[in-house]
Amino acid sequence: MQRHLVLTAAALALAAAAPAPAAAQLRMPPVRLIAGLGPSQGATLGFLRTAEGGAVPARHLGTNAVMLGLETRSPIRGVDLRLSLQASSPHLALAAGSGTNDEVVRPTSMSALSLDAVIRLPHVLGAQPYLLAGAGLKRYDFDQEYFRLSGQPVVPRDQIAPMLKAGAGVAWNVGRVDLFMEGSASTNRFDHQYHPVGQMVQNYTYTAGIRIPLRR
Repeated sequence: MQRHLVLTAAALALAAAAPAPAAAQLRMPPVRLIAGLGPSQGATLGFLRTAEGGAVPARHLGTNAVMLGLETRSPIRGVDLRLSLQASSPHLALAAGSGTNDEVVRPTSMSALSLDAVIRLPHVLGAQPYLLAGAGLKRYDFDQEYFRLSGQPVVPRDQIAPMLKAGAGVAWNVGRVDLFMEGSASTNRFDHQYHPVGQMVQNYTYTAGIRIPLRR
């Protein structure tokens, strides 16, 4: 009888202790919200084909870009993972007939979704520099109905293109949150409907923002 009670007590003790390791294994890593704003430089898109079969040089003008994202730790020490969305509304410019001036047609929409590795470097004078490296997708969104109704020489089509991304930045801790400034460059191919290879496009963006912990 005593042996049965001992075994029962031991079993209950093990059952009570079992949830603790399981809970430890299920602990979520810290998550931080990233929000920023900054200028995005213009980029050449190449040639857009006209209805008559000709080609018109086109480019995006510089604008401001908004960034929202989430950051968390990775299994690698000193490396975080960031999932971010960057959105902007650059004006599309088509070359005039003389080739010397540009005509601004209308605002368009451009967004980029990327997964980046954030490589933390040693602190310098209270600030922490870091590097960015990642990949994602970039979406070009044009209002085709406007181009058709307004009699524009081209009607660009929407497209989604794979992209590569690299950058660098620096962050400062100011209590519960971090402030940061960073610059990044993305590279992708724009299918301009005139050449089968398309145009390699590089976008340079500079962002200042804040990093807020959602869970520690």
